[in-house]
Amino acid sequence: MLRLWRERLPAGAPVHFVRRLVTRGADPAGENHEPVSGPEFARLLAEGALVFDWQAHGLHYGIHREALAPLARGEWVVLNGSRQYLPAMRRIAPALRVVEITAPPEVLAQRLRERSREQGAALDERLARAALPVQADLTLVNDGQASSCAQALDFWWQGLREGRT
Repeated sequence: MLRLWRERLPAGAPVHFVRRLVTRGADPAGENHEPVSGPEFARLLAEGALVFDWQAHGLHYGIHREALAPLARGEWVVLNGSRQYLPAMRRIAPALRVVEITAPPEVLAQRLRERSREQGAALDERLARAALPVQADLTLVNDGQASSCAQALDFWWQGLREGRT
C-alpha cells in the first residue's frame, strides 16, 4: 500500500519513507527493509541509534534516530510501525498521525498463508494481534483494489497538507 501511495506522490513531495531495520534476511518479493543480525540490532539499540524499536513475530524491528530529521524541516516521515508499540511511539512523537491498513480476517489469513512466513500457532498469533483495536486517524480496508486504498490515503494526506483534516 505504501509503495502504491508513494508512486502517486508528485515529484519533490516533502515525504520521506523510512526503511525499517528487521532481524531477518532480505526478501526481494517482500518489504524493502534493512536486514540486520540480532547482535547488530542489540548494538544499535545500546548505542541509542534507534528512536523506535519493538519485537513482533519473533523478530526485532527498529527505526534509525536520524530517520526523523525531516520533521525538523517541516517535512513528512512515513513508516510502517507496530500497533502494540503505538502508545510508546505516540509518547515519543505526539504529533504522530496513524493510518491503519487492514483487511477482513479471512482475507488477511489468506494473504499471510500465501506469504508463508508464519504457520500454525504463529499465524494464529499474528491474526489475533491484527484484530487488536487501534486509535487511528484513518482506517483503510484493503479488501479490493489496492489502488483504491492508495487513492484514499493520498486524498487524506492532501487534506492534512491543506489543513482540511
